[in-house]
Amino acid sequence: MHKKIVCFCLIMLMVLPGLVCRAETVSYAPYQGYEYNDADMSQLAPIGYLPETQLFNNGIETDISLDGVTAISTAFDKEGAEWYFLTFSSKAKVLRLNSKFEVYDIYDDFTDTNGNALDISHCKAVEYDFNNQKYIIRYKDYVIVTDAKRRAQFSLKCFNAMAILKNDEIIVFESSDSYKTYNYDGENTNSVKLPFSASALSYDSSSNTVFALTGNKVINLETSDEIVLPFFIKNGVLFSNNGGDTFYAVENDTKQVVKATAFDGSSGLGIFSDFIMGFDSVEQRFIVIKEGKMFLFDEEFKHLNTIDKLYVCMLSPSDMLVSGDSLYILDSGNSRILETDISVTKVLNIYSTFVDESGNSIDFTNAKGMNIASNGDFLIADTENYRMIRSSKKGIVEHIITKPENLIDDDTPFRVSDVLEDRNGKLYLITDATNMGAFVFNTDYTFDNYYGSNTVIKTGTVILNYIKRKFMTRAQIENSMLSTPVSLRSFCIDDEGFIYTVSATDQTSFTTAEIRKLNYSSSNILETREISGSFGDLEWDRQKETLNTSFCDISVDAEGFINLIDSSRGKIFQYSPEGQLVCVFGGLGTQIGLFKEPVAVQNVGEYIYVLDSFNANITKFKPTDYSATLREAMLMLDDADGSKALEIWQDILAMNTNSLYPYYGIGIAQQTLGNYKEAMENFKLCNAKTEYSNAFKLYRTDFLKKNIWWMCLIAVFAIALIVVVKKAVQKKLVKQGETYSFLESKAGLPLYVLFHPIDGFEQLKYRSLHSWKYSVGAVVSWFLISVLSFFCTGFIFNENRALDYNLLMTLCTTVILFVLFVLANWCIASFMDGKGKMKDIIVVTAYSLLPMLVSMLINVVLSNVLCIQEGAFIGIVSAIGYIWTGFILIMGMYAIHSYSFTKTVISVILSVLVVLIIVLLIALLFTMMQQVASFIESIVYEIKIR
Repeated sequence: MHKKIVCFCLIMLMVLPGLVCRAETVSYAPYQGYEYNDADMSQLAPIGYLPETQLFNNGIETDISLDGVTAISTAFDKEGAEWYFLTFSSKAKVLRLNSKFEVYDIYDDFTDTNGNALDISHCKAVEYDFNNQKYIIRYKDYVIVTDAKRRAQFSLKCFNAMAILKNDEIIVFESSDSYKTYNYDGENTNSVKLPFSASALSYDSSSNTVFALTGNKVINLETSDEIVLPFFIKNGVLFSNNGGDTFYAVENDTKQVVKATAFDGSSGLGIFSDFIMGFDSVEQRFIVIKEGKMFLFDEEFKHLNTIDKLYVCMLSPSDMLVSGDSLYILDSGNSRILETDISVTKVLNIYSTFVDESGNSIDFTNAKGMNIASNGDFLIADTENYRMIRSSKKGIVEHIITKPENLIDDDTPFRVSDVLEDRNGKLYLITDATNMGAFVFNTDYTFDNYYGSNTVIKTGTVILNYIKRKFMTRAQIENSMLSTPVSLRSFCIDDEGFIYTVSATDQTSFTTAEIRKLNYSSSNILETREISGSFGDLEWDRQKETLNTSFCDISVDAEGFINLIDSSRGKIFQYSPEGQLVCVFGGLGTQIGLFKEPVAVQNVGEYIYVLDSFNANITKFKPTDYSATLREAMLMLDDADGSKALEIWQDILAMNTNSLYPYYGIGIAQQTLGNYKEAMENFKLCNAKTEYSNAFKLYRTDFLKKNIWWMCLIAVFAIALIVVVKKAVQKKLVKQGETYSFLESKAGLPLYVLFHPIDGFEQLKYRSLHSWKYSVGAVVSWFLISVLSFFCTGFIFNENRALDYNLLMTLCTTVILFVLFVLANWCIASFMDGKGKMKDIIVVTAYSLLPMLVSMLINVVLSNVLCIQEGAFIGIVSAIGYIWTGFILIMGMYAIHSYSFTKTVISVILSVLVVLIIVLLIALLFTMMQQVASFIESIVYEIKIR
């Protein structure tokens, strides 16, 4: 007796505080939206980042002045594209332009054979041979030939800077009437003595012919054909068109330009002064540089266009990163890397020449990713060439990583799409089609292992396929679809050495499995807060087919905030270090702040840069006051100074009552200050059950400390009252001389069968103790308690929303389910020779519900007085209630049907199956009715149209 009293006191001490300070019932927090208010769709939520400017659109404007150009030469690459080389002798550099006159590179690193800087300040012109990757620097008295690294290989004596590149040969005049031919090894292959003195040369690539200017004639050195000019030219320049039948001669002394053809003779085009001229034989136009500007003229010397400024334009850029005070951009379409200042106002360096140890040029057009090693080397993911390139900033390729030899039998292509180096010097490579994770290479470039592989998500389909494969033949297994992990798509490394990965998954929202923070052992340590939710787009539409979120790039700033690009919608998502959504901005479109094909995102101080590959530009976003304050507040979530954090979160709440985070932050701050009840109220508003449970536990403990004595008095009084009531009831129920006790009567039978189900239900059958009132009351109680459980379960354990309540669904899962089970069991009993009647089945089923209903009521009470860590008690109570109900139901059917125990269990199982079949048939009937209604509606619509 004393043990019972002690146990009862302990239970009361647990229950009574909850009755006084019980957990709040479920509440409905504000919508966790980032674009629109759920209640008022016209009210925009605060924006996190706004586009400040588009850093460049038609290219990055350079500060290069065209003053000082001494020569203009043209060259064709292996694909036939034309390039222009402008020689600045006084500035000792060469400018390379593409066919649109956009700056491709600036060369000022010519060296001699010993690697010392080569003086080109007095050279006449610099030309380039793409086929042989050789530069030729023409001085007045000699010519220097360099390799692709611009290192001098040999020099040749030259008369008046007259030298021509012809295929694999160099034609060098040693005097005005004699020249020699050299190969690219500097070996003399031919010597020619001319019957005339030449003053200028021109090479026509289409006819592979060299022409010489002598006096008033242009002579073909191959055929000796002549074209006569109207006057003598002593100090001139000669240009030929694409074909070698038209020539333009310029007299440097008089600045007179003449045109001569093999058919129409010659004519003067005009007299100009102080200019440098070149000729584009493909477009048949003159390129004239004068007074710091570039003028384009047609073949009749009519003005076409004027170029005032030079730009560095990109073609399909694919990646960018910040290193030091510079921003590096992988200009993938042009196979080069641009280095700009941090504000992207000027180009600091252009890295376009990359050569291997043999001097061969390395091209990485369409490379997808790049990074910079700790020593400053470039790490380039050369996707289309199935390799990773490591090069110094001088363009010397130090190592090329290809597919490891021990994987040579694997047919998966080694399409490297991203690369990074950790603090230990190991290289990590992501390839497009590999699902084993990232390739890891040691400092000696040997393959080590895989890193960061995803696991297969155990969906129902995956489990079903796994079971099916156990029963398949070998041929069937080979033809079946495998469930494999998704591959990585992008990654980055933070200042602490943790690697963040994005998986190549397209879905409506991402979990932490797709956005991961990996440690050295490849374990995901990204811990998200309770109200963080899923990564990805939360928007959805019942009527429209929406695109799934597809993250393609990730960056992490110094404070741990994560930025992600959704390539499907063009949006930028920013999350806190704990995975809380800070803001979403951007999108697909043509306005500033929108993109066509965003491919890379970087943090530059407080700003965010987004690289658009299609538009070849960068958009700079600045934070709003809202996002800046929100970031500051999120970093103070666990700060010990609760007062300061509370003030900041209240400011955020004033800016945006539409967000959950201010309530969460205020709750954390209030809990830090010891205001547990206020903390609970805020956690309830943001649906933070775990934090609410922690605050409630502290509040409950504090309440117990303050009120323990009078609660003990109440408990003692309640126990005494129960003892007195129990004795009084026992005297009233127990009557001498009667065969059956009160519990064995019609009124007490529902309680009697709880402990004596077989005896009780046998008496029910043979003494006719059926009570329709109690039976209906049990079913109605089931319905009412289900409603009570939906709304009154404590907030911590309640996953329901009042807006989602469906009265019909509750009716179906209680009353209608009861009716279906009774009918099903009656039908089964008819086939299995059961002795029970319909009224017996109804009463047995109704009375057996009592333990389950009592457990539901107890759980409603417990859910309001327990915290999450004590939730096991609710599970135990539920299990006892359901098991007890099932036991009484089976024993009741055993008693009324006179079955064996095995037959009773089978009949109950069959009854459940029949209920499922009936439900399925009803669903099919409902579906067919919908289809018939839709069919009739379409016919009516057709009739109306016709």
